[in-house]
Amino acid sequence: MPRWRVVLAAVAIAALPGGCGGDADPGGEDAAIEAAIAAEPTDTAALPGQTDLDVAGPAEGLEAGADTTDPAIDSVAGDTAGLPEPPVLLRVPPGTRVRLTAEIDISTDAYDVGDPVIATVVQDVMDETGETLIPRGTYFLGRVEASASSGGIGEPAILEVAFETLSAWNYERPIESVVVDAPMMLDPEAERARRSGSGRDALRSVPGIIAAGSVIVVQLREAVMVPPVDPLLADTAVAVDTVAAADTVPREQY
Repeated sequence: MPRWRVVLAAVAIAALPGGCGGDADPGGEDAAIEAAIAAEPTDTAALPGQTDLDVAGPAEGLEAGADTTDPAIDSVAGDTAGLPEPPVLLRVPPGTRVRLTAEIDISTDAYDVGDPVIATVVQDVMDETGETLIPRGTYFLGRVEASASSGGIGEPAILEVAFETLSAWNYERPIESVVVDAPMMLDPEAERARRSGSGRDALRSVPGIIAAGSVIVVQLREAVMVPPVDPLLADTAVAVDTVAAADTVPREQY
């Protein structure tokens, strides 16, 4: 039976006279109504779909056992897991001397300031343990910094070159270097012609030449980091010039 019917029934009973001919007690009626209301049960059940906000936890809305990891971060970690370790680099210390040679003549007659120059390493550069740092056959790339032929008998020619790049088969490195020895001479044929001529037929200008095959010695001003030489591609031919000179690499802890 619905609760409102129970309340009305209790009120109706309380309104009846107390006896066959007696009057109803007003105080008794009020007491009966209050007792009926107090006896009514309180409905605290949650309505369908209602959420109890007081007991909701901080993770409300997440299902139990839900994965809260970021898939983007996991994918980055997975991509780098299989990458190979970078190779260990070797240090060529400052002060190291490298012996080079040009394959063609470098002359003041053919080269102007800024023209590129290429020379080849003719002797392996090794450290104190015998490990090759710069193998024979590596290129040094540079440019002409000064070029002026001899303008008269007894006047020297000027030819200066500088190397700025170390170029191997699998890498290139910028370098700071200075040429400490570059055997330049006057063009022999032009010098003979100048000395033997006279008057208008005499040559006034004789070019200076760094002849092909002559050794150019370059000294590094700054350290250079290079990868180890691949033993499968290194030149293993035995020759006298593969033995490092005593002053090739200065003694230095590195």
